[in-house]
Formats: sequence, C-alpha cells, structure tokens
Amino acid sequence: ILWLGASYLLLWLFLSGGIVDRYARDRATRTYEFLTACGVYFVRFLRLAPLIALTYYALFAYVHPFLLGRLYDELTRDVTVERTAFALRLALYAAFAALLGLTSVVFDYAKVRAVVEDRRSMIGALAASLRFVRRNFAGVASLYLLNGLLFVGVLVAYALAAPGAGSSG
Repeated sequence: ILWLGASYLLLWLFLSGGIVDRYARDRATRTYEFLTACGVYFVRFLRLAPLIALTYYALFAYVHPFLLGRLYDELTRDVTVERTAFALRLALYAAFAALLGLTSVVFDYAKVRAVVEDRRSMIGALAASLRFVRRNFAGVASLYLLNGLLFVGVLVAYALAAPGAGSSG
C-alpha cells in the first residue's frame, strides 16, 4: 500500500505541472507539449516535495498532538459539561483543519507561480505564494471554501445515490 501511495503522489506530481501549464497557456496543447511541460515541472516540483513533506510532518507530529492533546487537556481540565468539551474539541479540529488548508493553498499556489512565471527556484515560488495568499486572503479563502463545499456536495450526492449495504440497488 505504501508503494501504491508513493506512486500515486509521484504521478500527480508529474501530471500537475502539465495540467497547470495547459490552463496557463489557455489554448490546446498537443500530447508532446503536455508531456514536455509535465517533465520540466516534475523536476521542479520534486524539489518542492521535501518542503511539503516536512511541513505536513511538523503539522501532524507536533501541532496536532499539541492542539488535541495538551491544549485540549488544559482547556477541559475543570469542565463539567460534556457539551462544552465537545465544542472545544470541534473548535480545535477546526483550527487544525484551517492550518492544513492554509498549508495546502500555499503549496498549491507555489506550484502555480512556478509554472506561470516559469520559476526555477521553488523557494522563490513559495515566497511569492505566501505574499499572494497574504495580499488576497479573502479571495483565496473563499475559493478554498467553495472547493470544500463542492467536495461535500459530491459526497452527499454519492451517499444519496449509492445503494447501502444489503440493498439490491
């Protein structure tokens, strides 16, 4: 399973450069042009991948245990109402989800900046991405929220359309 997951990530890392390049050009591209763009940006995105992995590792290894372990325990130490503890847990999960979303957006925009501006430096693309997200935070957050709502809508539609276990369909 680990090899399949790594292969999936590498495939998307390869294809994402060609996909973003295709949208940036705003015109049809031939197969060899698409694959050339995939290869060019794959190498650049491969240099960005350790930064992405390190950031997600730090979030899940340190921030998540802090928020939902130590901080949650501190905040609920003297709480006697279960509803309050549950609300705090939801708020901390929402804060962690917001950090994950912000991280995802920053790295996605770094990839876009690398393609659109033909950047070779992934640190430069990352810095440009951070500046862009900071300057346009409301628009970026709205777009991310709309994408998330669309995903939830697709899940709800699937849950309504798919037959449940034990049904004839």
